[in-house]
Amino acid sequence: MLMVKNGTYCHQMELKWVMLFFQEKNLTSSPVMLHCIELRPGKGAQLGRSAGAAIQLMAKGEGYAQIKLRSGEIRKVRSECMATVGTVGNTEHMNIKIGKAGRNRWLGHRPTVRGVVMN
Repeated sequence: MLMVKNGTYCHQMELKWVMLFFQEKNLTSSPVMLHCIELRPGKGAQLGRSAGAAIQLMAKGEGYAQIKLRSGEIRKVRSECMATVGTVGNTEHMNIKIGKAGRNRWLGHRPTVRGVVMN
């Protein structure tokens, strides 16, 4: 879903406009999924940034929007905060099996030696 803003396409918008945009397009039957949500206006994205993340926009009210996180928690966020419409890609990230220590080394991870097991 893209919104036209000043003649250019933009997929990031303030939460107060997200619901209006979807109502205009008659797309309110399905839940609105968001990611990269700010907690304070202008601070930058803090919620929903990991692989496969999606946050559901529940309702919009007096200066606040209610969002439902993956954990089931419902939070109130100021409606001036920016959010990106859609979900983050790479949903299969958690299903990758490393398989052996060598593959971890290929990825640049050094082995961890616990001090307890040393003499």
